[in-house]
Order: sequence, then structure tokens, then C-alpha cells
Amino acid sequence: MKSVLVIDDDPLIRKTLTSYLSKKGFEAVAAEDGEEGIQKYEEHIPDLVILDIRLPDVDGLEVLG
Repeated sequence: MKSVLVIDDDPLIRKTLTSYLSKKGFEAVAAEDGEEGIQKYEEHIPDLVILDIRLPDVDGLEVLG
């Protein structure tokens, strides 16, 4: 099963995307900020990351680095 990590600080966007992806057969993992996103990435090594660039504390560009 392909996996997708959704990193977004907006709970509605996170829930909507993970719910949709799960219904389409993906393993969807969510994180609410950059630090959690990095941790979840290291734990799950997803096939795809959907990343909000404007995150509090550690922004999306720092996550990419």
C-alpha cells in the first residue's frame, strides 16, 4: 500500500486530506507541524509528502531541508 504524509497546521485540511486519501486506498499519516512532520517522515518513510509551506515554528521550507 502506498503511503502519504500530510503536514498541515489546519486541522480541517489535515482531516479532509487524510480521510480522502484513506478512502482511495492510501495509508494516510498526518502531522500538525514541521517538527512532528519530520518525526513521522522518519518513522514511516512515505511515498509522498503533502506539505504546507507556512507552518508555525519549523516552516515547510525548513522541513524540506
